[in-house]
Amino acid sequence: MESYLFHIIVFALIASTVWDIFLNWLNLRHTAIVPPAPLTSIYEAQGYAKSVRYLRADTNLSFLSNTFNLALLLGLLFSGAFVSLDTYLHSYIQHPVLHALSFFLIIGTLNELIFLPFCYYKTFHIEQAFGFNTMSLMQFFQNKIKAYVLMMLIAFLIGYILLYIVLMIGPNFWYYSWAIIMGFIFFTQWAYLRFILPLFNRLSPLKDGSLRQAIEDYVTKLDFDVAEILVVNGSAQSTKANAFFMGLGKRKRIVLYDTLLETLKEQEIVAVVAHELGHYKKRHVEWGLFKAFLRTGLMQFLLATAIFSPALSTSLGSPAMSLPLNILGFFFLYQLLSLLLDGIEYAIMRRQELEADAYAAQTYCPKKLASSLKKLAVHNLTNLSPHPLFVAFNHNHPPLLKRLEALSKLK
Repeated sequence: MESYLFHIIVFALIASTVWDIFLNWLNLRHTAIVPPAPLTSIYEAQGYAKSVRYLRADTNLSFLSNTFNLALLLGLLFSGAFVSLDTYLHSYIQHPVLHALSFFLIIGTLNELIFLPFCYYKTFHIEQAFGFNTMSLMQFFQNKIKAYVLMMLIAFLIGYILLYIVLMIGPNFWYYSWAIIMGFIFFTQWAYLRFILPLFNRLSPLKDGSLRQAIEDYVTKLDFDVAEILVVNGSAQSTKANAFFMGLGKRKRIVLYDTLLETLKEQEIVAVVAHELGHYKKRHVEWGLFKAFLRTGLMQFLLATAIFSPALSTSLGSPAMSLPLNILGFFFLYQLLSLLLDGIEYAIMRRQELEADAYAAQTYCPKKLASSLKKLAVHNLTNLSPHPLFVAFNHNHPPLLKRLEALSKLK
């Protein structure tokens, strides 16, 4: 039994990695030499060629990092390194919760260090070569350290509570862990703009002027409560442009990247805001939370079936049942189910993006939204012809051509 489980774990790791590499390869081969016919007007020849080179560079790095990650995991599994770490920690840390936390904190730290060169190369070779990166080396490491410390603090706090509940309640822990994780998700909705994003970016109110007035007029017309309109200095890290809404109830905030303000004209920015508002009006935010509720519940239920299994630990080479090894083995196995769930979620999210586009077109201006989508695609070097299968498992937004075709039918 244990041998079968080990081979299933190995199969899950190989299959998920090979699938990801295959999709990226398929997507790269599908890239057209020239823009799709309806989009030839938005790209100059040099600009489009640059977007293709960007896609190729990013995909090649993905090939390398995925292959390296798979080789590393298989090496650790076959060498028994995970079991050795578990045994070593157990000889020094008898407390079961602290033992499990130490196991995952060490693995998380080593993972950050091992893959730091890949992140460095992407930032300072790929992103910088294509005009996106604006960070200095000092900023890069400062952000990495802050992100690591934040991750460790959250992991320790939430991990301690969850592991304590697992050991105190037993197999029925998943009801409680489900509720705690959902509580944390709601907490991040409140805390992200207040505490987390300010660690990495500067937020300031949008200055008074015609743009602020146009946004306020639009949201007032639709009876939509907005607590603040904020600008984030995204240009301190990247030239890529973005915008998003955050918050629930009457404390919703519009966040615009300063790069978006530099890239688009006033009416185009309002059209982007109208799209984001469409997500709220169409109740996509509630759907996102409900989706998280279902997926978290499923994962916790499945984890409860595996976390106390002696067979899972022994399949990894341990002489006895180990809580951290069981959790690790479970998440290796969960990868295949996660691929399927991702595909379903992405399909729903792409449909919701089209609904938000339609809402913006109906309540504001389809031409201005289409113009903003085109400009952002060019500015961000978006792939204009992704493979449909790659889109199905990797994109939460429809391809630009599909969005423009849908908008054209609303005119």
